[in-house]
Amino acid sequence: SIDQREQSLTEISLFADDDESGSGLVMAILFGFLGQLPDNVALAVDFSPDGKFLASSDRAGNVVLRNPANGEQLFSLPAQTRAVRELDFDPTGRYLAIACSDRIARVYDLERARDDNYTPVLLAGHTRLLESIDFSPDGSLVATGSQDGSVRIWDPVTGVLVTQIPRDFGLVLDVAFSPDGQRLAIGSVSKVVEIRDLESGQVVLELHGHTEKINDVEFS
Repeated sequence: SIDQREQSLTEISLFADDDESGSGLVMAILFGFLGQLPDNVALAVDFSPDGKFLASSDRAGNVVLRNPANGEQLFSLPAQTRAVRELDFDPTGRYLAIACSDRIARVYDLERARDDNYTPVLLAGHTRLLESIDFSPDGSLVATGSQDGSVRIWDPVTGVLVTQIPRDFGLVLDVAFSPDGQRLAIGSVSKVVEIRDLESGQVVLELHGHTEKINDVEFS
């Protein structure tokens, strides 16, 4: 996650190789496209796993999908009423989950999102704004972290809450699934990283040593 209160993004440099040898480097620089938005502070960016899309979001609730090879805007999602603070593609690149300041996460089917009558799957239940969202490696679950101090695990197809992990350490700033999908890393204002077993919900490891809040966590 990008700390929204301290950083803004006005230029994105993208690099992609057009063959396996790494030759033929293509560089596309997106100059100032965020400046065209009504509130031009970027909060999140993410590549789709297949490399077809680069998604970005901002404080005004805009989510834009672009061709990462040349910066061309392909389409945008309907603007949200408040900031989109984080976003994440599922492993196939077809679905995009967004975490919003209105306390609701949304999962978009990008093959249908441009249809006039399309409605995304809503993940509703947090009592304060969302800070983080992450698909499980197999795409069957979505985790959300919120300023209400809880982590929730959802079915991204039905929007049903699978489980909730209550916490006592204040704001949850980031969540990340392990590669096997069995554990979840949680970063928060507590300055401690928690690793939770998803089956039992128990803490299996705590990582101490940070002196400030933990904005981002990620497994290799």
